[in-house]
Amino acid sequence: MSGQSPEGSAYLVLTKATASTPGNDIGPRSLRMYSSVCVRYLIEAGGDENEVTDTPAMAGYLQLTEFDWQYQTQPPPDGAYCQAMIGHRCNWPRGKVMGGSSVLNAMVYVRGNRRDYDYWQAQGNPGWSFDDVLPYFTKSEDNRNPSTVQLAISESRDATTAPAEPPPTTMKS
Repeated sequence: MSGQSPEGSAYLVLTKATASTPGNDIGPRSLRMYSSVCVRYLIEAGGDENEVTDTPAMAGYLQLTEFDWQYQTQPPPDGAYCQAMIGHRCNWPRGKVMGGSSVLNAMVYVRGNRRDYDYWQAQGNPGWSFDDVLPYFTKSEDNRNPSTVQLAISESRDATTAPAEPPPTTMKS
């Protein structure tokens, strides 16, 4: 956060302390580096995750269930998208469960758009430019697969991948 102190500022961080997708706790981690800032957590809506929500392959089956807020897009004025949907409204899955939308998107982690972070800084939020938060993203990312081609995502790391050799799984009978 460029060493700029946010003293005198109040922060409400909407996250879960052990969120399931890497990077979900960027805000709290960044703010904890300032001794004058007390970070509070507001637990996400919805129930606990279970065996189904913890299985990425099941993500498609969780949409339009109690784990989903069941939002829909507004009909486009020009009819350019959602043409096959009733009322030209697409489903917009958002997680209503501990861990948030990662249960609906197969636990895929994607960094936010650089322009959004830079815009937040330009609106008077020092330390929130993309370059300022990038070190916190890279701390949350951990590529352990040596055969993965290194992409120009950051100076030192690729996106998060599973370990090269997954840990043994204990089968229940």
